[in-house]
Amino acid sequence: MAKKKLAIVGAGNAACITAMTSHLYGVVTGDPDGNSLYDPIDIYYDPEVPISKVGQGTLPGLTHIMSQVLGATFYEKENYFKGKLKSGVLYENWGKSGAKHFHPFIMSHIAIHYEPKQFSKAILECGLFNIIEKNIKDPEKEIDADTIWDCRGLSHKQYLENKDDYLPVINPLNAAILAKGPYDPELHYTRTVATPNGWTFVVPNFDSTSIGYLYNSDITPRNRAEKNLTKMFDVEPDGHLDFSNYVAKSMFRGERTILNGNKLAFVEPLEANSSPFYQDVSGIAWHAIFNILKKEEMDQMMHYKMAQIQNFLLWHYHKGSKYDTAFWRYAKKISKNTWERDIEFLRMIEHSRSKGELEFYNRGGDPPEDVYGQWHANSFKNWDRLI
Repeated sequence: MAKKKLAIVGAGNAACITAMTSHLYGVVTGDPDGNSLYDPIDIYYDPEVPISKVGQGTLPGLTHIMSQVLGATFYEKENYFKGKLKSGVLYENWGKSGAKHFHPFIMSHIAIHYEPKQFSKAILECGLFNIIEKNIKDPEKEIDADTIWDCRGLSHKQYLENKDDYLPVINPLNAAILAKGPYDPELHYTRTVATPNGWTFVVPNFDSTSIGYLYNSDITPRNRAEKNLTKMFDVEPDGHLDFSNYVAKSMFRGERTILNGNKLAFVEPLEANSSPFYQDVSGIAWHAIFNILKKEEMDQMMHYKMAQIQNFLLWHYHKGSKYDTAFWRYAKKISKNTWERDIEFLRMIEHSRSKGELEFYNRGGDPPEDVYGQWHANSFKNWDRLI
């Protein structure tokens, strides 16, 4: 089989995850001597384009790939991206009781928090990829490759200008206020705090905390959201984002280009859903790179993954919070007739009740009956406890 030439445009989270996943696929499925099915992957990026400044949390799957590709550990000299331990997720104020609810990751399935700029730097400097500093306007005209991954991101303005290329994803949020808090040496998990207007993430960075107050601007005016952010978290706003929740009608553009990252889809960050989705899309696209499936079949697979993300998140909102406010009434209302009509989702809830949490972890691998989207049965079991 002739080697394929791959190129990636961008150097943000989606580009870095696509690069790692594609590199790993090429090596693992290579010849008996360990030679990849690809030539070294080209990464085109513009150093003048800023990387997201908001700290990120992962699920254990991305940590596994980081260690395989980068040889990364928490040892200082190998912690290229300044990762911080993520031992689980602490939900605060969710459910009718509003009690704190911790979703743990067991020690063999640990995750991390990281700063996207440091992650990008680690990928660009790891030596596995050909790095080309160039601002790409038209990938198919400017790049010589069999397959091009377009991971350049998509601003809210660009999305609105190209809205006909996308489908809506049901979600109650459309705005965020960003802030930075002091470093907290005791914070080794993600705080996911329900507020009267939505929820807020508190993510530990290497020397600070990233805070994102998510709300619906059609329900809550920005000034009221800012006041509540300051009151609950004792920080001042330092950035604002408007966004839509969407997925592209097709992951393909032109003859050779595949979309990933915000070019392909965006959903609010509850449950750290973006990184595993980027990984899933990279896996689905394998069938395109080697002409195994039709594009229509791959788009169907991608849309199914996004529908699973949508429904799992809406299940969280259906559980409500301790707040009886306009936002939470709206969030519960739009979750109706989504996950309740998803037969596979309902089957997973019942399946998760059939065994203890550690029994699912100890089954070895990921049996298909234990997985829905990016979530294992133990994730369903843990959240199902929250009444």
